[in-house]
Amino acid sequence: MATLTNPGGSGDGVVGTTTSHDANGVVGNNSDATARNANKPSGHGVLGATQVPDGAGVFGLHAGFGIGSGGVGLIGVWGGSLNGVGVLGVSAPPGLKGGDGVQGVTNNEIRNGIYGRNESTVARGIKDSTGNGVLASATCRTAPACSASVATTASACKGRVRATRSWAKGASA
Repeated sequence: MATLTNPGGSGDGVVGTTTSHDANGVVGNNSDATARNANKPSGHGVLGATQVPDGAGVFGLHAGFGIGSGGVGLIGVWGGSLNGVGVLGVSAPPGLKGGDGVQGVTNNEIRNGIYGRNESTVARGIKDSTGNGVLASATCRTAPACSASVATTASACKGRVRATRSWAKGASA
């Protein structure tokens, strides 16, 4: 396997290509079994970083019906942010019809398809729609299309799960 070094400049740092479905364009591997130092960006198979305001450190794209970015492990995909959104799912640009923005699936009777938790200890305003563990919202043309999707009661969740539904003018519940 070749080792590639690029001293910098305005071109791509490393480019890996293949014409085989049994190979990868770029492979990164770290075989050390020692826990990494969480204070520095090390210990990964592949690390991507950028300072471009709307860029991504690591970006995955699949032009067909495959997976753009994926992960398998105790935590398959993880996202964190100091002051923004940790994980965001968008299925299509505005105006286009897409699939689900975020989908969670489980086959375990004691687990959840999607789990959300808010650890704030500060009370929120009673009319605020924020501050929930999970906020579910749907805008539908007819009431039957908006089935209740949060299986809980306000007393059981102490206001931390909130489902909102709105129907078009003339629709009935």
